[in-house]
Amino acid sequence: MTFAILGQVCGVPLFYSLRAGQLATLYAQKFGAGDFMVGVVNGTLMLGLLASVLMPDIVERFNKRRVMLISLAASLVVFVPVIFIPWIAAVTSNRTALLVLAASLLGHVLMLAGQRGTWFPLLHDFLPAGEIGRFFGRLRMSWHTASIGLLLVFSLTVSKDAPVSRFQVFMAVLLLGACLRLAFHTQLPQKPVAPSGTRGFRARMGQMMRDRAFARFTFFSMAAGSLTLWMAPTVVVYAKLLGASDRLVMLAMMTQMAARTAGFAVWGRIADREGLPKLYRRGFCLIAAGFAAWLPISYLARGQGRPGAALACMFVSLAVLAFGDSAVNLSITKQSFHLTPRERAPSYLTFQPVFMYASTGLGVMVLGAVFGGIRAAETGSWLNPYVIGFALAALLALALTAAVRRLPYGPDSPSARRCGS
Repeated sequence: MTFAILGQVCGVPLFYSLRAGQLATLYAQKFGAGDFMVGVVNGTLMLGLLASVLMPDIVERFNKRRVMLISLAASLVVFVPVIFIPWIAAVTSNRTALLVLAASLLGHVLMLAGQRGTWFPLLHDFLPAGEIGRFFGRLRMSWHTASIGLLLVFSLTVSKDAPVSRFQVFMAVLLLGACLRLAFHTQLPQKPVAPSGTRGFRARMGQMMRDRAFARFTFFSMAAGSLTLWMAPTVVVYAKLLGASDRLVMLAMMTQMAARTAGFAVWGRIADREGLPKLYRRGFCLIAAGFAAWLPISYLARGQGRPGAALACMFVSLAVLAFGDSAVNLSITKQSFHLTPRERAPSYLTFQPVFMYASTGLGVMVLGAVFGGIRAAETGSWLNPYVIGFALAALLALALTAAVRRLPYGPDSPSARRCGS
């Protein structure tokens, strides 16, 4: 367990800073990216993980650890062009640089798909069922803390006129940390793969869909686990339209990370004790409140002419969103482990997260296209497409609370006993 945590502390900040830290959004905007291109860049970070659906057959042939290490090494090589984007822009054009950025990030996550397709099945080999909540609470609290520390150092050097070379240096540091992850993950134990008797993506998908409990949970997780991430790039775009600088955006993202870290510490301690339905409901209510807060934030900034107060409220909103999202995120992971038989772990624990990530990527790209197509950034009113999007997200969070009672939780989980499942 220690090597698993150390490896993630070193390696996860690269992907997490690009996505949740919105480093990819800020970097792309340095080269003139608008709503549409921001959606494309962020969408590639998630859609590329669809390649993980090819992993179960490969895992059954070569086992988990070898596939994971090769995948991680290849993903780091493909990421290298991201560091040289400013030079590509200088030699060619900003448009070309953005296309290279999107292509490199897509290649990075395509290669990373092997790690994503082996991580949960590998943990399933040695993680005790009664410690799932506590372990993932510690794990995610640890790498979130590392990410916050790195982004704090970076934010102190970012100003409105800061050279783009500072982004390059920071990404190089993140890449070095991801290289260290390889060393730690070579020490992870694994069991021989239990043959599932099923080969090929279509056959495995059919097997999972026939498992009605897991299929129902998978569709639920695609909405529940993606909800806050769908709107994350839009939050950054709208915050900058309200007057937030790059540095302020970075500080806001770190506030969100700190709240998510605290959430994992709190929820991880009670997840194994109180059961998942209660955890889900608390998380969705907090997410709804966090999104709804953008109505008064927008009104303060554009209706009352008080951008300072609006941006201060933005920090509170992001913290509430992250604290609620950590409860939902932890619940989804714990529930997936409870519902997965060991022999089906390579399929179930690959497909479910990948479909959730793909839902995020598709949602981000669609929202970017919609906001770009209707020229949302040109709307000067406080009640605008961005705010309407936040309000709809709040309503969806509340609607998801109604589905919680009808979810399967697994015969051995505390949640099942509490719900009478």
